[in-house]
Amino acid sequence: MRYLSRIFKATAALAVFSAAVSIEINLPSQSVPWGTLDLQAPTGFFTDRKLTAMRDDAAMCHAALRIGGTEFATVKDEKIGECTLENRVRLTKSDYAYSGEVRANCGLVAALSVWERQVVAPAAEKYLASPVARIEQAGTFSCRTIRGSQRMSNHSTATAIDITGFRLKNGKIVSVLRDWGKGTAETRFLEAVRDGSCPVFRGVLGPDYNNAHKDHFHLDLGRFDICR
Repeated sequence: MRYLSRIFKATAALAVFSAAVSIEINLPSQSVPWGTLDLQAPTGFFTDRKLTAMRDDAAMCHAALRIGGTEFATVKDEKIGECTLENRVRLTKSDYAYSGEVRANCGLVAALSVWERQVVAPAAEKYLASPVARIEQAGTFSCRTIRGSQRMSNHSTATAIDITGFRLKNGKIVSVLRDWGKGTAETRFLEAVRDGSCPVFRGVLGPDYNNAHKDHFHLDLGRFDICR
């Protein structure tokens, strides 16, 4: 289903692009395949593709983060076991604090910047009685294969992050493990975050995918499109 949606989006984007060229109008960066993505703009046809390109293009990614107001420090490339880590940054300041250090591929950090503004903040405003103060996460890097597979996990390149919950400014914690599927306002918030993550990241997995993800959302900039 998501594959067909991608085809539809690409076809629609091509039509918009053709119309733009013919009448010489300026379209926002998320709606055209060229130019640096505005990380503060709503998601568009090319948001996830441009974020994926930043996975391997440090200069483009650093420029987008600086323009978007996300603060970071570069991290040297290194090889740990079988895993090669390239184009990483350490997130030093964004719209939200995180429960632990976010040291990840630059493209993933750029995607988190978009996600915070375009997904998390609006979902909290709509469904929760308090804004989000901190995002609870279980890490980005792990040099391992996907569970039950011989294929390396996106965590092995630090292009994935696991989100376990959200601490609100009123002190309450919204937990994926505890609040998913309960029919509460917290459930609706989590569902909105999961659904809204799909136009930003290439891979989005949660409790509906399998039991291994019952306590977190897996968000990645991998090679495959999946939203479950």
